[in-house]
Amino acid sequence: MEQEQTRGNQFVYFDFSDQVDNDNFSYSSDESVSSEDDFESTPDIYEDIHIWAVEYNIKHCALTKLLHILRKVPVLHYLPMDARTILETPRHVNVSPMGSGEMWYNGLKPVLYKLLGQQNLDEIPKISLKFHVDGLQIFKSSKVDLWPILCAIEELPNIPPQVIAIYCGNGKPSNVSEYLKEFVPEIQDLLTNGLEIDMYHIKVAIKCFLCDLPARAFLKGNRMSFPNLNAQKRTNESFRQRKNISHHRESSVIERLPVDMVKDFPISDDLHLLHQGVMKRMCSLWIAGRNNYYTKWSANDVKKVSEELVKLNLYKPKELHRQIRDLSDISRWKGTEWRTLLMYTGVVVLRNILRPDVYYNFLLLFCGVTICETSYYKFLLPVADSMLKEFVKTYIEIYGSDEIVMNIHSTIHIVDDVQNHGPLASMSTYIFENLLKDVKQCIFEIEISVQMNCLFYQLDSHDRRPSDYQHLSL
Repeated sequence: MEQEQTRGNQFVYFDFSDQVDNDNFSYSSDESVSSEDDFESTPDIYEDIHIWAVEYNIKHCALTKLLHILRKVPVLHYLPMDARTILETPRHVNVSPMGSGEMWYNGLKPVLYKLLGQQNLDEIPKISLKFHVDGLQIFKSSKVDLWPILCAIEELPNIPPQVIAIYCGNGKPSNVSEYLKEFVPEIQDLLTNGLEIDMYHIKVAIKCFLCDLPARAFLKGNRMSFPNLNAQKRTNESFRQRKNISHHRESSVIERLPVDMVKDFPISDDLHLLHQGVMKRMCSLWIAGRNNYYTKWSANDVKKVSEELVKLNLYKPKELHRQIRDLSDISRWKGTEWRTLLMYTGVVVLRNILRPDVYYNFLLLFCGVTICETSYYKFLLPVADSMLKEFVKTYIEIYGSDEIVMNIHSTIHIVDDVQNHGPLASMSTYIFENLLKDVKQCIFEIEISVQMNCLFYQLDSHDRRPSDYQHLSL
């Protein structure tokens, strides 16, 4: 019988398949001689699922459901059953109460060790750190705000900013010294001792603190004020000696650090100062008019500008990632759209709309900012300085002294910041704001604690690609 079965092995196989009752046929992996080969040839998709879930912001409940479905396939039974496992979420997040909220301090050293451990340290003897602090309103219907501390490395521009700490509470932290009580001692130690990674000693320096006006005033413990154009400029010494007592509200713990309290807090953040600040304000004066009908556009002017803006989409350069929208959507314009109007389209579409003196005032701003945009024109910085001061002077003549706000006045200091820190792009907060947008997307509930906020952020930020932050998208 064995001989007949062996001799007719191939025949019995086909004969069996022809006569078997398909309804009663059942497959058993134990009876398959190739089951082990199937397991060996199955690709490991664990890491692929991890990256996919992070890249497309997959909800945890959806990812868990997908894992349950995949695990029904025998060769995929090695996959975990829960999204928290595959995303490698930490089980505990240490938070401490602070004022009306809570503070989570991730730490600067762990972030730097992780980032630098992946680099060729032969080419990085020193790192310069840029810090960003800003308030983030989570929900329109709630007073709960997030105040993260972010950090970027000047020498590694392709590495996205990292979260150092997050405060969560009703409004901003009540005391800047309490807010920075863990940050300042840690950065002091890094400035003194540097970092030891493998056989390398890396020096650490502070490049600057990049913030918008309210956040910068909060960190420095001062008030926002702007004297006349010819006032004597503040210095690090005059700030620390409190020579202008009305400028100070409280002492800041940052003064313990070896930083220049004026130069190392540049005000020339193109996003908040120029794009969402000066350009947005000027455009609102042209459209709304307020009390100045000399510069106000007619309905026909608004229509012409809108039509011209839309036409320019046919000639839009590749570096502009957003479609150029008309003025009917101006209330929803993003920072990059205001930048497009200032640096690209405004010179063309405003030429025949604005009055000659108003257009000249706009050109002063455009030319001054263009010179400061790149180091290629650094030999023209004195010219840019004169242009921007003339811009503020003619702005007062056209719109009135009542329309001089902090953003308008601050343009006279742009050249000083460029001379100290490089072109405007090196002081831009776009990359930080893009990260804040990602942090906000991780929040799911209004009454959630800072511990869960940090947990969600760590889940969704794991292995986030540097390329996600290289483009302006606000």
